[in-house]
Amino acid sequence: MQNDLKTSNSYRKILRVALPMSVAIMIPQLSILTNTIFLGNYFSSDGVVHGQEALAVAGVAGIYYFTFVMITFGLASGILMLMSRKAGANDAKGVGFIFRAGFQLGLGLTVFLLLASLIFSDYFFAFSLQNLLVQSLAQNFIAIRIWGLPFLFMAHLGNMLFIATDKTKYMLYGTLAETLITIALDYMLIFGNLGFPEMGVAGAAIASVVAELAFFVVVFGIIFYNKFFRQFQISLWAKVGWAKLKEFFVVSSPLMVQFFLGIGSWEVFFIFVEHLGPNELG
Repeated sequence: MQNDLKTSNSYRKILRVALPMSVAIMIPQLSILTNTIFLGNYFSSDGVVHGQEALAVAGVAGIYYFTFVMITFGLASGILMLMSRKAGANDAKGVGFIFRAGFQLGLGLTVFLLLASLIFSDYFFAFSLQNLLVQSLAQNFIAIRIWGLPFLFMAHLGNMLFIATDKTKYMLYGTLAETLITIALDYMLIFGNLGFPEMGVAGAAIASVVAELAFFVVVFGIIFYNKFFRQFQISLWAKVGWAKLKEFFVVSSPLMVQFFLGIGSWEVFFIFVEHLGPNELG
């Protein structure tokens, strides 16, 4: 039996939808804070890397990565808009169709961005950064970190489905799993605790990729094993058609450009600060 996807506009209903979203957005900030504290207190056993260099890399390479993330987030936000329209019309199959199209579009986009980063990121950091240690660490960091991009996009897309169908409470599970895994792996891999090797900045990158994989697994596990979502008849690899894919991409493209410019300007700022020195960037 299909559930009614239409929702009321009472204050209670708005709070019931918005509060889980707010908490789901807040939880990952704990992992970002913890990651910053860990890296700020990291001193490599060989004495080469200190806290300020580690923080500098987390800043300039982290923002570089999130520039790619926000491009894909713009696509996911456009897909959310389209799914919400179908949900408002109580068209469950339409929601599932748009989700499938968003998955296929996002997978293609993230693979393209991943390959572009693997090819050009070394040149970008070599051209833009002056400190050779920060440059080398940033190149090594992003070579690992970028592999989390497809998983993070798909997890975001799943969250957009939760929002469009008024099931925002499920957003908490994926973000909580991502945060806990990030904190635990940061502790183990950055410093080499609990029998793990000391990996420093590279350990932070590996921790983030594993956490984003877990985020994706939890979100898609809910989508494919929760009875509520069966009504959408989601088949990820069924044919969508180039015309529809192009239509959905065009609808999402203004958001993709907006988010890219919004976070990309911060990357330029971080590069300018790096020219003052690693302490200032850290």
